[in-house]
Amino acid sequence: MGKSRSSNLEGLPFFSRMIKKFLTPERLCLIAIILVGAFFRLWQIESGQYFTYDQARDYLIIKKMVVDGKLTLVGPTVSIAPGFFLPPFYYYSLIPFLWLFKFHLFGPDFYTALLGIASIYLFYLLAKDFFGQIPTLVSSFAFALNPYLIQTNRHAWNPNTLVFFILFFALAGERYLFSRKKTYLFWAIFSLSWAIGLHLTAIAFVPLAVYLLYHEIKVFGLNKRVLLSFLAPLLIVFPLVAFDFRHRFPISKAALSYLTSQKQGPFFSSLLIRLTHLFFDLVKVPVTLFSGLFQVQNLTIRPSNITAFSRVSFGLTATSFDKLKLFFTILIIAFSVFAFSNYFKRFPLKAKYIAALWLMGFLVRLFFPVSSFYFYYYLILFPFLFLLFTFFIFNFYKARNSGKGKIFSISAVMIISVFSLLPGGIKSETRPESYFLPACKIIADDYLEGKEIAIVSNPADSSRWEKNGLEYRYFLETKFNLPLKDWEIKDYQRASILYLVDEGRLKDPLSLRGMEMESFEPKRVEKVWQAETGQKIYKLLK
Repeated sequence: MGKSRSSNLEGLPFFSRMIKKFLTPERLCLIAIILVGAFFRLWQIESGQYFTYDQARDYLIIKKMVVDGKLTLVGPTVSIAPGFFLPPFYYYSLIPFLWLFKFHLFGPDFYTALLGIASIYLFYLLAKDFFGQIPTLVSSFAFALNPYLIQTNRHAWNPNTLVFFILFFALAGERYLFSRKKTYLFWAIFSLSWAIGLHLTAIAFVPLAVYLLYHEIKVFGLNKRVLLSFLAPLLIVFPLVAFDFRHRFPISKAALSYLTSQKQGPFFSSLLIRLTHLFFDLVKVPVTLFSGLFQVQNLTIRPSNITAFSRVSFGLTATSFDKLKLFFTILIIAFSVFAFSNYFKRFPLKAKYIAALWLMGFLVRLFFPVSSFYFYYYLILFPFLFLLFTFFIFNFYKARNSGKGKIFSISAVMIISVFSLLPGGIKSETRPESYFLPACKIIADDYLEGKEIAIVSNPADSSRWEKNGLEYRYFLETKFNLPLKDWEIKDYQRASILYLVDEGRLKDPLSLRGMEMESFEPKRVEKVWQAETGQKIYKLLK
């Protein structure tokens, strides 16, 4: 017994040394930052949901893939180019989370939050490769607390996962160029290809990816790494190509129509106007990101409430506190630009790499019409603006007069953090799962097996033109297992019963217009229910 206790005690110093070696002060700070970021991204995430038409459409497609085995070759549609689709891999990445969480809305939101939390760590790794320990930890803390990033990380939507993959691309490209780690070439090209599959704004970084491939071929010649890297985008785009061939090139025609359109063409019309907005955005975007201003216009999770970024101006800063935030933020950004010029003299190659990321991120403004360009299109730029903020900290932390420099940089960090924790106004908009279930239960209880039914809704949002009730359809199919048909004209024509869910104040349900009602052609109202969540449900017959 004595020997056994002695051997256990002898092992303790080694164990404690290993803990101390792993849990260094820097790692403890990083863990604390990630935990704080995770808290803000996960806290009450279910109660803050706003279930939208886009989500319902995507989840219904995924449900058909999982339950009905109907795989798809195309992903989400692109709003500015009708008929154009993204690759389907966003759908496939959501399958495990919808399936594991039994089709509850929390699953995709949790997936988005996980990528957001992982983005904090990726930002730390990228910043650490350029700056020292303290500046990197400080800027990572500000990154973790930024309200724009927090909000996008709490709401499942394909653009909202962009930051993780763009950071992965930037980190892999940086390590390939400056750390001479050749295997990172593939991961850089793969992550950018995935990001483009999430949202077309990521296409802005294609020139940098082309440079990475050019550098590899120039230095090492055509080799397996190059061929493997070329394979990544081909695999991402292959489903779209297959779909295009199979259906007589609808995607190609939609892309060509967008490029040649005089109203929406990204290069052939209003180029001077876009360049003008781009010039102002060089200041407007970082100020908006760091100050906490304009959140009512930009941070809403209700798609119809998002304001075009060209309509957001500093003239909207009405209160004295807003003006104070604007002043301090512009001051910090000016100092950050000055700090970048000092960094450029010391590390020109690394500074050029970061400058390329900035420039390409801003140039995304040229690819989209002014009237439909939104602040979240700059999501691909957000991480690199935080690198600009890190220049500020790095410059003052390394200053000769270190005492004043550290005090000044710490004060700036506190100001930015306060702006993050005291946001400039976020609309309290929620449409969680609990809002839809009572109305769906009424319909499910009334359903008679063998009847062909269809769903229509009158959304409370007057800007919603579609009335196919996909949000209700999703729960009727996943929670109540109703055998609903699709939402095309023929499906409404064949149905014998139409359930109308009214979120507004319809005086006469039979007077509601739209493709769904006109295809079904209801003649009378058989039953009316009032859900506990406020909706009225009408059972309409032909």
